Amino acid sequence: MNCADQYCDRGVHFDAKRHPDPRRFNPMRYMGDDQTSIDAANNPDATKRDHFSFGAGRRRCQGMHIADRSIFLALARMLWAFDFERHVDPETLQEIVPDKDDLVEGVMSLPNPFKANIVPRCSAKAQSVRDAWAEASKVLDAETLEWKEVPEMLRRDRQQ
Repeated sequence: MNCADQYCDRGVHFDAKRHPDPRRFNPMRYMGDDQTSIDAANNPDATKRDHFSFGAGRRRCQGMHIADRSIFLALARMLWAFDFERHVDPETLQEIVPDKDDLVEGVMSLPNPFKANIVPRCSAKAQSVRDAWAEASKVLDAETLEWKEVPEMLRRDRQQ
């Protein structure tokens, strides 16, 4: 029997009692919340949690601290290297605003593909990204983009 143990994090994240106008992008709603994901997950007052993306209770993600840091680094590097702009309709010359309700159906909530312009901030940053990718590619399988082998520092059988 296949089943999934799941709670409705979307219902929590879009609860108007927690966040007035929850569909509106408003990062200011998190001003003053200095908790890390693990601090929030351990907070006995669930109303003080800013998100439930990593689960709740005994079923929460044990690697959330790694995910937090990885997401931060990935976003910081992208914002350092690129400008992100809306796609412009060639006929009207108006920016195209992606439809926030155009989502992929399924368990995960993510947008359907949409056009955007991602432009390097300068040639030096573009070259830095190319160099980093070339270095990372050395340890990745060209077809699957997975590691060819587990890095030494992550191997369980290494000597302590």
